[in-house]
Amino acid sequence: GLSESTAWKSHTMVSTIVLQPGDTVAFKKGSQFTGPIQIAQSGNEDHPIVFASYGEGERPRFTNPNDLDMNGNCFRISGSWIVVEGLYFHDTPPTQNVNRLNSIFRLGAIFNMSGANHNTIRNNVFMKCTKAIQSTGEYTLITHNYLDGPNHALWNGPGSGGGWGPMGMQLGIGNQEVCYNTIKNYLTTDSDYGSDGGAIELDDGRYHKDYFYIHHNYTEGNA
Repeated sequence: GLSESTAWKSHTMVSTIVLQPGDTVAFKKGSQFTGPIQIAQSGNEDHPIVFASYGEGERPRFTNPNDLDMNGNCFRISGSWIVVEGLYFHDTPPTQNVNRLNSIFRLGAIFNMSGANHNTIRNNVFMKCTKAIQSTGEYTLITHNYLDGPNHALWNGPGSGGGWGPMGMQLGIGNQEVCYNTIKNYLTTDSDYGSDGGAIELDDGRYHKDYFYIHHNYTEGNA
């Protein structure tokens, strides 16, 4: 895993090693990966841990179609001082469990967990992800990403209709900055609430909602 000639064949190997401040995990361009990885280690202010790409061609692609496997997350981040940049996430599912704490507030192609602070999510593409980013970590920067949403509801469980529209981002705590992103088409009419969905939603009653900086974003076609 330390050179192109000895690269791992599975991205889930990342979850089996102890990353150190200053490490970079690079995924080969043109590759496609299915299933989640958990990022538990932390960098520091001067030496973050970076998740990026190498080689030529299209961005490496990540999906997780199974809501029962880490809530459909592609990246689940519990460490701090992490940078995720230049990657492509697509087609993450709605949830079958309408419980907010166990499912809705954990849903997202990238789930930046409570206590995962000082992280940066930048220059990524999210296509047809039911929720692209769930961030409940403070001092998070989400910038220069492109999000194009699906037209289905956030949940669709047995015995219940579709509820809530899809979300570009859900921010669960304050002290976060969201800037220079493009967020489009997070809207469904297949919802108990009629037309629903949104570019950015602030929600999670467990945490404070002070000091959001949301500026210079472009949104189009969201409910």
